[in-house]
Amino acid sequence: MLRVLHVLLYSMLRVLHVLLYSMLRVLHVLLYSMLKVLHVLLYYTLRVLHVLLYYTLRVLHVLLYYTLRVLHVLLYYMLRVLHVLLYYTLRVLHVLLYYMLWVLHILLYYTLWVLHVLLYYTLRVLHVLLYYTLRVLHDTGDCPAGTYWSGTQCAACAKGFYQDKEDKGSCVACLAGHTTYLPSPTLGADSLDDCFGRHLSSACLVD
Repeated sequence: MLRVLHVLLYSMLRVLHVLLYSMLRVLHVLLYSMLKVLHVLLYYTLRVLHVLLYYTLRVLHVLLYYTLRVLHVLLYYMLRVLHVLLYYTLRVLHVLLYYMLWVLHILLYYTLWVLHVLLYYTLRVLHVLLYYTLRVLHDTGDCPAGTYWSGTQCAACAKGFYQDKEDKGSCVACLAGHTTYLPSPTLGADSLDDCFGRHLSSACLVD
């Protein structure tokens, strides 16, 4: 009886062991398969994410690169345009300033020249007017024979001189060794015949 019980118990334990082993094997296989599937899913998910991130970064890099290139080109040509505009603006201003100064120089030169000419002829006219005004103021008429124009009035010829013509600026000296009588205050010798033989000093003209 015990032998039978022992056999039965052994058989039951063997069956339980086989069942437990099979269940554990099945569980192991299922767990392994699930982990394998999860590993594959995770691997390909990460691969996909890596590829997406890589190409996203590549696209962003390309976009940034060409954006910067475009900005660089635009900035370059803007600076070139500004440089050209500034250069020609300064050239135009330089030319305008040069010709403005040249015109001002010519205007100033001819203005000063006209003022100089006007001043010159004004002074000439004033000089002539003053000269003839003084002549009119001081001239009392033609000086008669025996007198000469001294610059301010008619004066009598000095002793030793005569003047036989009217309105002269000087008297004529008598010949060497001849003289005249002392003249009056207003009239001197009016002819060579008024000179008589006496020793005189050399002749001189009185302007």
